[in-house]
Amino acid sequence: MPPSDLTDALTDVVTRLEAVGVDYMLTGSAAGFFCGLSRSTGDLDIVLDLAHEQVAPLVEVFDGDYYIEPDAVFDAVEHASMFNVIPMRWGLKTDFIVLCNEPFDLTVFGRRHQAKWHGAPIWVIRPADLVLSKLRWARESFSGQQLADIRAIMATGLVSEDDDFRGWIEQLRLHDILDASRTTRYDA
Repeated sequence: MPPSDLTDALTDVVTRLEAVGVDYMLTGSAAGFFCGLSRSTGDLDIVLDLAHEQVAPLVEVFDGDYYIEPDAVFDAVEHASMFNVIPMRWGLKTDFIVLCNEPFDLTVFGRRHQAKWHGAPIWVIRPADLVLSKLRWARESFSGQQLADIRAIMATGLVSEDDDFRGWIEQLRLHDILDASRTTRYDA
């Protein structure tokens, strides 16, 4: 039976990534599940540490069951941008974000952790890094949903506003958007 929900869709995508040896990290709203965020999501967001020589095997492992545009994958690797795979018959669209060579992004990817996903290990962004990432997205998109997600994750107590967290808030200039997340009326 083809994957039909988040559980099966994420398991399928991760299994394919691991089959071709691509290092990855789940991020976005699906990663919020591991932080106590319980809202539906329309897609999966996964960061890839993808080298040029891994593009062909990656395309091959998704081709057939997913729509994948090889030129878009090559372009994303070249420019550290994103591409997506769209299931042909089932599951969720997956947005793949190619890891860029920026200090914050490299740090976050380097400290990803393994969590259990229905009995299998999966690489996931840390809760504090998810908050920082969502703060960056909220600043760019002015998304009330991102602000609500941030507030909900912070309320779990999984994120300590320690020196590291405050240092990234300062370096990335996220003070105003963090304050906005604390006062948003938008519910996750």
